[in-house]
Amino acid sequence: PVFALGVAGEGYEDVIASHVVSPGEIYLQRYDERSVEELTHLETRMNEVYSAYDSMMSDHLSLSNPQPGQVCACLYTESWYRASVEERVGSMLSVQYVDYGNRANVNASQVRRLTGEFLELPIQSWRCQMAFITANGEF
Repeated sequence: PVFALGVAGEGYEDVIASHVVSPGEIYLQRYDERSVEELTHLETRMNEVYSAYDSMMSDHLSLSNPQPGQVCACLYTESWYRASVEERVGSMLSVQYVDYGNRANVNASQVRRLTGEFLELPIQSWRCQMAFITANGEF
């Protein structure tokens, strides 16, 4: 479902919940034609670039030592998305997909250097929480 979110001093924005962890951690995305087109274009282009890179076996986009806080391109179910490295333990990384909010544990071999072309579009998800709701137990 699409929701209308009030933005102080700016009116309302149509949004969708892209990822829900709990009432205290919800990720929203703008849901308007321009935002959807921009994100779709970015993801299509990322898949073209990173799939071609992998087929060429080139090193120019490799990310040899990803560190927490670093943004990267990360493979998720056969497609490439923008992500931020949250933690590294050996060859395993905990990443957050910044345009959706979801997290995953991936092998360092599944990340690539994010080129400038893919840094232009601002992050497309906002972390939010529901007001006046308390959680009883885990979600």
